[in-house]
Amino acid sequence: MKANKTNVPSDPSKLTASDYDSASVAILQVLNRRRQANSAVIRRETGLPKHKVEQRIRSDGILVRAGLVELAGYDETTAYANPPKIMELTQYAHDTIYHGFFDDDKDETAQIVLDEEQFDDFAESLSALRGQLEELRGEVEDIANKYQRMSDFVLEDIYYEVATLRYLLHECDVPKEVMETKRAEFRERSRAGVDLTQEFYEDT
Repeated sequence: MKANKTNVPSDPSKLTASDYDSASVAILQVLNRRRQANSAVIRRETGLPKHKVEQRIRSDGILVRAGLVELAGYDETTAYANPPKIMELTQYAHDTIYHGFFDDDKDETAQIVLDEEQFDDFAESLSALRGQLEELRGEVEDIANKYQRMSDFVLEDIYYEVATLRYLLHECDVPKEVMETKRAEFRERSRAGVDLTQEFYEDT
């Protein structure tokens, strides 16, 4: 177990999380996230038993003697018979954090720990995003169905038009060779960028 320094250096940059055990660091992290928190919230978010929290935040507690946390008042808004203490970081603690207090205590598993409020916000955002994705998927399916119906209609229309043209050409005794020649000619003109619709569909 780490010693938990109470005689801290005057230079806040000299103090690091490695000077404290995991329970102390967890309490400091909660207060760093929340700015202020009552002892019940600290216990809930750290998962520490009451005695371990009290050992560190009471008037002669480890973190109080180290000058890292201080009493900000009592939370009268709770249902507890004895209002829990409200704790906050001291200016010295803020200075040590600014100078990298937590840098050597980063979670190597890269796990992100969310408090209850943050988790609820994340769950709400995720639910909203899921709803947006479902709505977007529905819109994409509608567009795909409309495109398919339009494609089917166009193909059917082209089929009937080609059939009509073949019938008329047959009735006019137009040789197959002429049809093949014209088809090749129109294909080349289309590839060259000529808009054949302007030539054959002016009346539509």
